[in-house]
Amino acid sequence: MAFLRLSWYALLLALLLISGSLRAQQSTYWDAPPDSLRQVLAQQRTDTARLRTLRHLADLTEDEQDLAQVVVLAARLHRPEYRPYRLWLEGQRRHLPGARLDSVVNATILDSLQTAVELFDRLGQPRAPLLNYLRLFFIDLQRPEARRAYYAHKLVYYQQHQDLANMAACYHALAGYYGATGDYNRSISYLLQAAELGQRFSRAVYYNELGSVAIQYLEWGNYAQAQHYFQLALQQPGASWRNFLYCHLTTLYLRKRQYGAALAAASRALYVAADPTDPFGPYDRTYALVLKAQVLLAQHQVPAAGRLLPLAQHLADSLHIRLVNTHSNFELAATWARYYTAVGDPARAEAAWQQAYRQACQSRSRPLQLTYLRQLAEFYDQQRRPASAAWAALAATRLADTLAAVQGRLNVAYFEQQQAERRQTRRLHRVQAQVKARAERQRALVGGLLAGVSGLAVLACGQWYRRRRQQQAHTILAHQHQLLIQQKEQIAEQAVQLEELDAIKNQFFANVSHELRTPLTLVLGPLDGLLTAPGPPLPAAVRESVALAHRHARRLQELVNRILDLTKLEAGGLVLRPAPTTLAPLLRQIIAQFDSLAIERRIALVAPTALPETLRLLLDADKVEQVLTNLLINALNHTPAGGAVLVTTALPGLDGLYAVTVRDTGPGIAAAEQARVFERFYQSPQQQAQGGTGLGLALSRELATLLGGSLTLVSETGQGAAFTLRFPALELSTEEVSINQTQTAPTEGAPPPKLTNFKHDARLSASGIRSRVLVAEDQSNLRTYLGTLLAADCDVHLAEDGQAALDLLARAGTVPFDLLVTDAMMPRLSGTELLARLRANPTWADLPVLMLTARADDEHHRAALAVGVDDYLTKPFVPTELRARVRALLTHHRIRRSFAALPAEAPPPAALPEDAAPAKLVLPTSTAAQLAQWQARVTPVLADPTFGPAELASLLCLSERTLYRRLGELVGLTPAAWLRELRLAHARHLLESGNFGSVVAVAEAAGFANAKSFGQRYAERFGRRPGDYRT
Repeated sequence: MAFLRLSWYALLLALLLISGSLRAQQSTYWDAPPDSLRQVLAQQRTDTARLRTLRHLADLTEDEQDLAQVVVLAARLHRPEYRPYRLWLEGQRRHLPGARLDSVVNATILDSLQTAVELFDRLGQPRAPLLNYLRLFFIDLQRPEARRAYYAHKLVYYQQHQDLANMAACYHALAGYYGATGDYNRSISYLLQAAELGQRFSRAVYYNELGSVAIQYLEWGNYAQAQHYFQLALQQPGASWRNFLYCHLTTLYLRKRQYGAALAAASRALYVAADPTDPFGPYDRTYALVLKAQVLLAQHQVPAAGRLLPLAQHLADSLHIRLVNTHSNFELAATWARYYTAVGDPARAEAAWQQAYRQACQSRSRPLQLTYLRQLAEFYDQQRRPASAAWAALAATRLADTLAAVQGRLNVAYFEQQQAERRQTRRLHRVQAQVKARAERQRALVGGLLAGVSGLAVLACGQWYRRRRQQQAHTILAHQHQLLIQQKEQIAEQAVQLEELDAIKNQFFANVSHELRTPLTLVLGPLDGLLTAPGPPLPAAVRESVALAHRHARRLQELVNRILDLTKLEAGGLVLRPAPTTLAPLLRQIIAQFDSLAIERRIALVAPTALPETLRLLLDADKVEQVLTNLLINALNHTPAGGAVLVTTALPGLDGLYAVTVRDTGPGIAAAEQARVFERFYQSPQQQAQGGTGLGLALSRELATLLGGSLTLVSETGQGAAFTLRFPALELSTEEVSINQTQTAPTEGAPPPKLTNFKHDARLSASGIRSRVLVAEDQSNLRTYLGTLLAADCDVHLAEDGQAALDLLARAGTVPFDLLVTDAMMPRLSGTELLARLRANPTWADLPVLMLTARADDEHHRAALAVGVDDYLTKPFVPTELRARVRALLTHHRIRRSFAALPAEAPPPAALPEDAAPAKLVLPTSTAAQLAQWQARVTPVLADPTFGPAELASLLCLSERTLYRRLGELVGLTPAAWLRELRLAHARHLLESGNFGSVVAVAEAAGFANAKSFGQRYAERFGRRPGDYRT
């Protein structure tokens, strides 16, 4: 008994699941054939079941008899849907096919049907066929805007309730509105959305909407897409409007002049329309007869067409219709006109053309009107009736202009629709696959349940087993969901950690820059001192060892700079600084640097022989030199003794790019390793004994990319390797180079020129008192080294950081310091923070500050200048340059004090040297603004070597005496010294940025007529020769 009871429970459970599955699959009613539903209806005995079936049958057929039975059963059962169904039935009875009703009757029917739609919506039983039927009355009443507003409002309502069928009906109605206005882009978009929805609840709706998309593409003139969607729509078996699609397909082939295919499609349409059970068969048959006659006329088969036209006319007269479809694809009168023209009956042809034109005007189809006007013009011209032909041609021209204007606005929409169409097609394919998979799963479920009913005991066990599997699946899914959540959290944490690591990496490289440059200073400084110290020279063996150590220290500095360049490339901070450059001297200079190394290793270094001496390019010479230097070093390192390194050029090449190739006769690079040689830190296992960091080629390729070019490799094992640098560059004429050199100014965002130079005074003090210099440096060895360098000329005081320096300044009392030399990065109080506090305190505001920085980037320099630094020097520095900067700042400080002690109208001091020059002063806002304004006015004329104090006074609209006095008060300079300082500062900026082709070009751009004199003055001011910036 327990087993039987369990079996009955299992049977009931199966029936419940089946009924639930059937309720969930309401789309089967949409796709069920009407004949199948009628058979089910004949077997049903209860009114409730019959009403449910009749409702679905009425939705499918929209037949008046089915609607009448629904109304009768609803009234008998006192169902609330009785009233909306009755309103629907009354409207359908009053609007019969072919009936001609006035606008008042149509408006009344429209109001009744709208009321029925609202009642259905309130009952929660919206009917999509009623919405489609309602659209016809909006069209008859010619209320396009009311139609658009109504269906847009209903679309929002049905979207909120997720009613797919009615959403598809609203999309279809809106597509019809926009298609009628010529906006085919939006019309097709709405139809594709309707098709996507139809695919989820009804295959019939889906294929019908695809057919509508095809018709819209046909009207738009996109025949390829139209044919594609016609083929998709015709895949539906037993579609009720396949004959209608075949008719439109006939029109498509007619327009493409594929008459054979058009005739086959028309014949197919006639065959399908012959179905006596189709209520629309006579209409479609008439349509097909007219189209077939058009095809036969196009093929010049006039008698055959003449036999079909009377049949079509007879059907049209019996049905009381005008054969103008909503898409204006055909008209019976126009076909008669073509036939009469073909048989030579002009009177009937003219009457038929005029009738066709009138019908086109009534249908408000402007493309069809244009076609018939042109046909009329051609017809009148053939009949030698110029006046009528001119009227028709003029009307056709006006209408064509109107359509062209509209088409011009729609051309953009055409191309936009192509993109939207591709996206929508992919989306439809995905949805179609999902629906197909869901349908297969549903069929498998229902089949399994039906099979289980035959064995109740097996079904009970199967249900138990299934429930157990579901529980296990839910447990597994919950566990997987938890794992996914944990993985998501881990990914988020890892993302945060990666951001922190990136920030730590950037800070690490900044610290590495400081920590490496500081010991390099302590290595290069003493070595420079030994090599350049006055007095008896070092013994040859000692000097050779010192020079060797100096060269390798410089090599270490290059490696540090290379790592920092890679960091800048990653951060996007490395920028191009193009300048006019003569290419031939640049290449010879780069290659000449390696002559001694090649001779030492017994390698033949062959330079290009025919270089154009006059070729001048606008490029970043420093970046090109860095790449070629890396390539030459790499080639020399991998070429054995007795080999050769060959440098060739293509200036420019066939591709318009300038190319330099470095070829060696080394062992070559295997094909498997060629893709990796440009990776950072990678070295070939076969060549690791050669040494190196693995950064040269990686940096070179990234620099080539920054130049806008490329770095490529061609190599075979045992045949050597050839690296080719290709880069674009603007070739300059002689006049352009001259202009660029004389008008070169600092680039935007670069450090401004510093007014910090004048003639040195070896005594450092006019009264013989030693100047007091405060040195703030956190690195003890470097601090001691700086004290040793400056102790010969100054009274040096040392501080271990910025805070200690600030304390010493506060305790200085009546014997103030004359100069502060500070490091940029220090604990407790950094150099920039120390400088900001000094400038904020009136007591120390005018104290000159020289900042030593290990940060070589322009951003750090700009930050230092922004807080008021007088001069800066990058580590590692040359001792002579440091002494020169210190002497300049001390002398300026003394001269400015002498100016400050003068009476208001006192003449300039006799002891003031003519070429004295100050450092940058911290001025009041108005004074700083005045100096900036003067400098901005003078900068454009600095390149003119004849521009002197008299021209400066005239340019600034001041007397020479007033100008002398003002410059002395502001910066402690004579006008001639101020102009010289501006020129030297401008030259310094060009040399440090690398934006120069030669020292002569820099001298000319800075306004120095004699390059030799410029070099001497520059060396006196900055302790370095201009040529040192190329080494």
